[in-house]
Amino acid sequence: MTKNFLNEKELNALLNNPNITFKVYDSLISTNKTAKELAENGAKEGTVIVAKKQTGGRGRLGRSFYSPEGTGLYFSIILRPDFSPEQNLLITPAAAVAVSTVIEALTDTKAQIKWVNDIFINGKKVCGILSEAKLNAKGTTEYVILGIGINLTPPKGGFPKDIEFVAGALFNAPQNDTANEIMVKTVTTFLSLYQGLTDDKIYTEYEKRLMLKKAEVNYTENGEVKHGTVLGVDRSFNLIINKADGKEFHLSSGEVTIGSGNLVK
Repeated sequence: MTKNFLNEKELNALLNNPNITFKVYDSLISTNKTAKELAENGAKEGTVIVAKKQTGGRGRLGRSFYSPEGTGLYFSIILRPDFSPEQNLLITPAAAVAVSTVIEALTDTKAQIKWVNDIFINGKKVCGILSEAKLNAKGTTEYVILGIGINLTPPKGGFPKDIEFVAGALFNAPQNDTANEIMVKTVTTFLSLYQGLTDDKIYTEYEKRLMLKKAEVNYTENGEVKHGTVLGVDRSFNLIINKADGKEFHLSSGEVTIGSGNLVK
């Protein structure tokens, strides 16, 4: 890895955009945590918090996100949207499309999106996304923190045993300054989509990469585990499931398992 790997000066020079500012830290508990603290103190939209490693990186449903030094990109973007809280739910799918687009452009490998917030290539998870919003007393959005973690290369000695069968990386070996390029392209691609958050392009690009399409799955409806087949996602990015009785069910949150019962992590 070169001395320019996630170098703050290098990133900002490569970007050259006064509306986006990278702040790079050697180590943080969580980039989302630090981004929230800065947002509470008035940090502007477009501030990007970057950590070379995280000691307490988090994923969806409180899961941990393995974040060792020198092998991945761990960053959070401060957003201050002026649209409705319901539209905040479109931020994660837009980020998934942005990451997938950049991965495919720079690695020539097809990316798949595991509903709703993970990116897989070659059957392995290479990216996790976590967005967290704060609403004010009036019920409008004060800020949204968008956290993204991308595995660039496998860690020395491999991934921990609890994730070794599902975790993957974009490259087998360090790619010199590619890390900086992926970081900048991901941020700029996302922010471009963010400007048109309700555009059909985001839905189309997300839906065509949906990993579980046509898969037989187990899901929970009203506290009961049921079985069905995934048809796609609707315009609100709920998972559309064809139930055993032939009716459609739109799943807005929760876990989905492959028909055998193995968790899709």
